[in-house]
Amino acid sequence: MQQALETEAGGTGAATEARRHKALKQLAAAPDSPRVILTDTHSDPNHVILTVAIRHVAVAELMVEKSRYDPLLLLEMVKQYGNQVN
Repeated sequence: MQQALETEAGGTGAATEARRHKALKQLAAAPDSPRVILTDTHSDPNHVILTVAIRHVAVAELMVEKSRYDPLLLLEMVKQYGNQVN
């Protein structure tokens, strides 16, 4: 199942791990930021891969269909809901 998710989410396990490492590195470089969100528009022809790292919580990847991806909406949502803790 994990391999299927990795392949589906934009390539090999190495690509997934590289995105994870990059997100954690950026989070470490920004100690006042509670999260980092990276976008990968090249690894998958049909999807944008969002890598979200939340300090002291987790790193996760989300796949969004390219036809539905709106980077400005993503920024707006982060501004509006980014400080909520559930």
